[in-house]
Amino acid sequence: RDEKCLDASLIGNLEHGEVRDENGFIVQVTNTGKIASDCVVLGFITSDDPDSPPIKLFDFQRVFVGVGQSVNATLSISPYSISLTNTIGHERVVPGNYKLLLGDYHGDNFAEVDLCINGDEYSVF
Repeated sequence: RDEKCLDASLIGNLEHGEVRDENGFIVQVTNTGKIASDCVVLGFITSDDPDSPPIKLFDFQRVFVGVGQSVNATLSISPYSISLTNTIGHERVVPGNYKLLLGDYHGDNFAEVDLCINGDEYSVF
């Protein structure tokens, strides 16, 4: 299991949809079957914060994979994709420990990455 740490202010300063190397995750997909096909790579996030849902989709990418080929999919974190909303509707990026599940979560074929977010809480909305 890998670990990655980011600063909350770094995430909070990203524009919606902006991708940077430090907030991206590359997932290699290999087709070991006999038919070329699309594959949807999913990125889920979990946290033990009391305002966190049990699991949340933070990004996905559809890729085409030929027979016997491997391709890379890039999943990225934005302030909106990992923000937590409390009971009064305050949306924010919260420092703490998170777990990312990258790949085919429902098919039990995924990688786990521990993500720590440091720094001060950052308001998104």
